[in-house]
Amino acid sequence: MGWTTTEQAQQFLDVAGPLLRADAASNTVLLTAAASVAANGPAVFGDEPPLFGWWTSADGPVEGAFVHTPPFPAQLTALPGGAVDPLADLLAGNGRPLAGVGAAAPEADAFAGAWCARRDAIAELELRLRLYRLVSLREPAPAPPGRADLATGSDAPLVRAWIESFARETGAVMGATRTLDDRLAAGALTLWRDATDTPVALAGYTREIAGARRLGPVYTAVPHRRHGYGAAVTAATCRRALDGGTSQLLLYADIDNPTSNTLYRRLGFAPVEDRVTLRFRPRAQAARVP
Repeated sequence: MGWTTTEQAQQFLDVAGPLLRADAASNTVLLTAAASVAANGPAVFGDEPPLFGWWTSADGPVEGAFVHTPPFPAQLTALPGGAVDPLADLLAGNGRPLAGVGAAAPEADAFAGAWCARRDAIAELELRLRLYRLVSLREPAPAPPGRADLATGSDAPLVRAWIESFARETGAVMGATRTLDDRLAAGALTLWRDATDTPVALAGYTREIAGARRLGPVYTAVPHRRHGYGAAVTAATCRRALDGGTSQLLLYADIDNPTSNTLYRRLGFAPVEDRVTLRFRPRAQAARVP
């Protein structure tokens, strides 16, 4: 009984994959992160090596898992109660540069308490996310002037700049700029071009895993906001995925952003569950903040 870890993403998917795929929606972040590392190499998210792990009881099946791709927070599945303290011991013992944790609130809070006790740290709420699943696509009517267009290699500089702007604005965990060439080659990024053929908005999706894709990022350039372009490019991206055979479309929205939550519900997405990101800071550092 206990945790087994590996730096090999494919080994993790082979062993923990059945658990993750059994609830592909709840585990979408872990699945897509591991798949991205498997496809693009260990430096896809950062320079520190990723770490993957799974929890098993004695001679039993996998009951929990984690993915850590520094410099981003560790991501957890639902965990058995007895798995939390050993995971904190494991990660603290091998000196992982753990910036925080992302999980459903009970797992995030339990792990944060165990981690902070071992590292004399505090945990601060950074982000509250709501997972949505597409139930029935309702495309904007009328759509704004313009057309949807697959992003290509010639669009790479613009797309890279927009993805970086999206990450700055939202605090999103993004490795997308390092996988940009792969995403462009896979046709995973869609632009909306306005009536003058100027790119004004972007939407993308992840690799398909267990019949599911997760949308993101969705970004409208600042000068072109509030014209319906974000809804149009999101709907076009959903339509492209559905026409390609994807059976489940997911996305995360910041719970504290009413605009995006309203938009996604209007397009036919329904809430599934909530997730939080907690950031860790040394207690001594926190004490110096006025």
